[in-house]
Amino acid sequence: LAKDEAAAGTDGGGAGAVRAPTRRWPYAALGLAPAVGVAAALGSPLAGVIALALVVTVARARAAMRSGAPGAFPRAVGSLVAAVALVDALALARGGHTVAALAAIGCFALTLLAQRRIAGS
Repeated sequence: LAKDEAAAGTDGGGAGAVRAPTRRWPYAALGLAPAVGVAAALGSPLAGVIALALVVTVARARAAMRSGAPGAFPRAVGSLVAAVALVDALALARGGHTVAALAAIGCFALTLLAQRRIAGS
């Protein structure tokens, strides 16, 4: 356990402690949605913008998770929860449902705003 704690950069701070994952596969899995998003964005300008926002959001969350800064991991998880709305927006934009895609983008923003008061994870 001490070896895992040292690798994760934690001191085993009790039941409420949040530890960064020590395995690499979760980080690799985070790249799947943006990769699919970029491929789906071909041919739709709105989908391209949404895919870019998704890539940036996931990259920032991934960097925060790896930083080890206090509170960074829960904030990163919260932004990934909000990013689900971007995945929805991307699918809607690709299907030609522009108004619904814009509403989903609004849901992404509202989720991030709500998470200032209510923890996303």
